[in-house]
Amino acid sequence: MAHDCADRAGSEEAQAKAQEKHERAGLTALLRDVDRAHTAWWRAALHMARTKPCTSAGARAMLTETLKDVQMAWCETAPGTVVQALAAMEAASPRSPIMKAA
Repeated sequence: MAHDCADRAGSEEAQAKAQEKHERAGLTALLRDVDRAHTAWWRAALHMARTKPCTSAGARAMLTETLKDVQMAWCETAPGTVVQALAAMEAASPRSPIMKAA
């Protein structure tokens, strides 16, 4: 436990030194802006991953975009969303082979 406290204190000290260095170099505002931009990008990516495409072209575009960033966590959500949307499109289609068989 004492070892964890020492590590934490060292980490806090290192963070304080880094913050001071950033302030002296005038990077604090820039780093804050980068952090905000990253947060906005992440929110947009999650929003896209949950957006249900209305056409097969939209589904293709969504999968294409997903494959560009396969290592990102939001990419786990997008394929499931596309599958659900395509299933709904198939069920709603008047030319659906499923509806013809029924």
